Amino acid sequence: MRRLLLPALAFLLAGPATAGEHCDEYWFTRNALFARAGYCFSSPLGQAIFGNEGCTTKSPKLGTAEAAKVKHILELEALDACAIDTKRTSLDIRGLEMRKTMKVLPVRDVGGSACIGWKGAPVTLRNAPSTSAEAVGEIGLGDQINFEFEREGDWDFVFIYSDLQLVSSGWTNMTWSPETCESVAG
Repeated sequence: MRRLLLPALAFLLAGPATAGEHCDEYWFTRNALFARAGYCFSSPLGQAIFGNEGCTTKSPKLGTAEAAKVKHILELEALDACAIDTKRTSLDIRGLEMRKTMKVLPVRDVGGSACIGWKGAPVTLRNAPSTSAEAVGEIGLGDQINFEFEREGDWDFVFIYSDLQLVSSGWTNMTWSPETCESVAG
């Protein structure tokens, strides 16, 4: 149910992946992990997205989970034949500033789905896949919930739209079904 898309929602959802479609997403997540570990960027893109304030090294040490995530992202980049032009100074990523605030960074999936018109109770969004993580947003009645990222255990990273405007993003372990939505895409 989570990965088949309706063409009418293509402007908000990720459609079937094409070569290179998610390269900006992969580049951001991989390099955000390095930035958090103190990496000093020399490229215009790295400096524009992350800056170098507080950087300490060109050879940061990643934790086990972060190193595994970087390895996985490098594999995805190879599959998509990604070749990012690091001379530019922007990325084509929705909710970039919201994403920067996440304690645990999501990895873009190749598909997506959506709950359109949430009918359930309010749901708290968190900055990491944990009930003890900081609350960063909420899913409200009538919102559209987009699922476009790989799961972390029982948790999904979601984008929340209200009146076709991106209003929030974060991690949730909510249970949803076609009955909790006015309609479903995917």
